[in-house]
Amino acid sequence: MAQCESHARLLRAHFGPGAIVKVVPLSVPDIAAPASAPAHPVRARPLAVFHGSCQPAKGITHVISLAKEMPDWDFLVPSDPKEYRQHFDDIEGLPANLRFERLSWGEGLADAVASADVVLCPSIWSATVEGAVLKSLAHNGLVMLLPHESAFASELPDEARLALNPADLAGTAARLRAVHADAGQAQRMRARARAFAEDYAERCRGMLAAIAAVCRSQG
Repeated sequence: MAQCESHARLLRAHFGPGAIVKVVPLSVPDIAAPASAPAHPVRARPLAVFHGSCQPAKGITHVISLAKEMPDWDFLVPSDPKEYRQHFDDIEGLPANLRFERLSWGEGLADAVASADVVLCPSIWSATVEGAVLKSLAHNGLVMLLPHESAFASELPDEARLALNPADLAGTAARLRAVHADAGQAQRMRARARAFAEDYAERCRGMLAAIAAVCRSQG
């Protein structure tokens, strides 16, 4: 069983095209989109919120690199320097526009994600569905991802997400600035992202029943 189509592709690539792979979407809490579109306040400096931990595979280094490329934006990391040091030894050299603040989804992070000018989820995990991505799509909609072919992020249509290219940070920053400056384009992207999250939420209902059905079908 696989969580998503990109996961299934990896399994078939490893075990061969004859492998029987059934996709059972992962049930993820808190991905129901709010009844009304969240407010995005006008700020003197735009705010990018990183939705992830300081674990390296979550892409924190890409967030730091983008913050250095965009000194006129503010970047929020929902953690504290202590956690960052656990993975990267020290905090020397971090840009001044990057701020740490320990937040959880139920205590501040949900509001920060909803009101951000953009949410960053540049995870480098392969295959698995990530709740942070789905919640960011549902609660904000303007989400920057790292859509390499083996990642869940690759399953989002181009018009529903922004792509972060670590090899072209200047181009990445330019695309983000362009969307942020074009309210109509940002609104369309948010609507398509929200539709993707709503569709996923509908498909992932009854996950346990779907797992049981797959097991029965294989004898």
